[in-house]
Amino acid sequence: MESNKDEARRAVDIAERKISEEDYVGAKKFINKAQKLFPELDGLKQVMTVINVYISAPRKINGGREADWYRILGVDPLADGKEVKKQYKKLALLLHPDKNKCKGAEDAFKLVSEAWSLLSDKEKRIAFDQKRAQKPQNQHKTPSTNGVDPSAKARAPVNPSKQRGGTFWTMCNRCKTQCQYLKDYYYKRAIVCPNCGHTFIATEKNPRQSASAAAREPPKRRPLRTSVVFPKNSENVANQAQDRSKNKLEKEQERLAVIERVRKKLRSM
Repeated sequence: MESNKDEARRAVDIAERKISEEDYVGAKKFINKAQKLFPELDGLKQVMTVINVYISAPRKINGGREADWYRILGVDPLADGKEVKKQYKKLALLLHPDKNKCKGAEDAFKLVSEAWSLLSDKEKRIAFDQKRAQKPQNQHKTPSTNGVDPSAKARAPVNPSKQRGGTFWTMCNRCKTQCQYLKDYYYKRAIVCPNCGHTFIATEKNPRQSASAAAREPPKRRPLRTSVVFPKNSENVANQAQDRSKNKLEKEQERLAVIERVRKKLRSM
């Protein structure tokens, strides 16, 4: 057992040297050897964690420049916030420079912290998920030898539910931008429109049906303008109404005067 421990220690030392040489595949080989020889060796988990982070870091999404933060953190893309936080705390404890003296531990800790910073932010994570789901476009075409474009089959319309990877089309309900996403990750989930930034629930929309439906949509009706038409002799009508009111008032005053005269006569008798 003691010989296994010593041999495991030598394997770890070689793994650390490989890390400094940026030979992470070679480092992985020796750290696995140490794991088999003496799993309880002090510092073994710390060195193994550093190597795993560095092996994951070069893997970019869609052939671009951005790292796959899920791989660096070692979590499933469908993991919820609690699982992501739990994994970050676990790695941070193993990689923090105060507790891990392995070469490269500090930079590995920075990578994990950057992954946590992005995946713990809801809006940043949604935006990253969308970029991660986009399929890289093939820059080079294979020359045709029989007059048939080899990419013609790829351009042929395919039922979204039968496509490889389970992709589907959806449409922003604000700006009507159509996007294609992986069904396993984004179907009936909240996503951010890459065009207008509006958040909406991704439901399956057939792009052809959406276009034809928009064409069939009746044009919006303009509000009816209303106007009031006055008669040409409106001034005469108003004068006549005023005269009638005046006559009624005069008759009422005469009636009251007659009643008052009768009362005076009765009081004088």
